[in-house]
Amino acid sequence: MTVQSTSLPTTSTLFERTHHYADSYAANLSYQPDLTAVARAFFSTAPSWVTKLFALRNRLVKHLGLKTSNPPKDHEEMLRNFQGQEGEQIGFFKVFERSTHELIMGEDDKHLDFRVSILLTPGTTGTTLTISTTVIFHNALGKWYFVPVKPFHQVIVRAMLRKMVRHLEENK
Repeated sequence: MTVQSTSLPTTSTLFERTHHYADSYAANLSYQPDLTAVARAFFSTAPSWVTKLFALRNRLVKHLGLKTSNPPKDHEEMLRNFQGQEGEQIGFFKVFERSTHELIMGEDDKHLDFRVSILLTPGTTGTTLTISTTVIFHNALGKWYFVPVKPFHQVIVRAMLRKMVRHLEENK
């Protein structure tokens, strides 16, 4: 399965919004999955090294007054109950918007705001799953913070997308 870097889809809600940084990665699914199932896969298929990186990030930035998140007490129950509705939150990811084919999540903080789009684009032989990220910097701390985060972010998104597609195809 191939994960490809792509431009921010014009069909994404994020496309016409102001941002300082954007990236998008896409992969194909052989069927049309339910958006809630895809969102649950986003939160349940992260490689263990990603979880460890987030824990390290939390320890490092709490002294800067940046927002951190704690792992849920019962991750499985949280995922079962997650519907991807506006206002729901898992870790750093608050659901801001939901449409038929797109879920917009993210967080606002004093140094930057980020949004993640999970977009399903139906096709004749399956569906394209695109994960896009946009970032708005509020100050120098946001810009400096993102310098070491950016390369990790790109590797993380690609790895997560690969695992998501594998999980979705195995459980369709």
